[in-house]
Amino acid sequence: KILFSNFDVTWLSENQKFDFSFSFNSRNIKALRFSYNNFKEKENFKEKILQIFGLIGDNYDIVSLKKILDLMSKTDEKHQTTIGLEWLFGQSFPRIKVYFEELFHIYSKVERIRIIRDICNLLDFEYSSLKLGQKPSIGAFCIDFLPNRVKNLKVYLLTQKLFQKPSN
Repeated sequence: KILFSNFDVTWLSENQKFDFSFSFNSRNIKALRFSYNNFKEKENFKEKILQIFGLIGDNYDIVSLKKILDLMSKTDEKHQTTIGLEWLFGQSFPRIKVYFEELFHIYSKVERIRIIRDICNLLDFEYSSLKLGQKPSIGAFCIDFLPNRVKNLKVYLLTQKLFQKPSN
């Protein structure tokens, strides 16, 4: 009822917006993974993420999540947001991941650095501890929300051009 309200099933033919998988060794399942993104579904996506968090209860820092979603909602219509869940074998609670992707298409390098600095401030992380260097080329970032209100920040850097014009 959360994910598929206002969901247009024809979008599946244009993009893999919903992914569900298992990781396992030869004997048993080791992890369950699920992800869902806002490709062509910008309206109410933030509310869906908050409802998913609400299902699990007070074990996760929903206050920080709301602040991050508010910060990033200024350009929601342009970048891709993905919520993922990873439940490892033997763990009592899953990791909930929120990715902000395709940032390099709409933000300058300076703006992407500013965003990561703002995210660090919201999460009470020290920006310098990321050791990104002078002018990092940030492509995406992810916040892992773990039980007991623990959070991790992952920043993904671009190391080469993704698209090149053919040479003559």
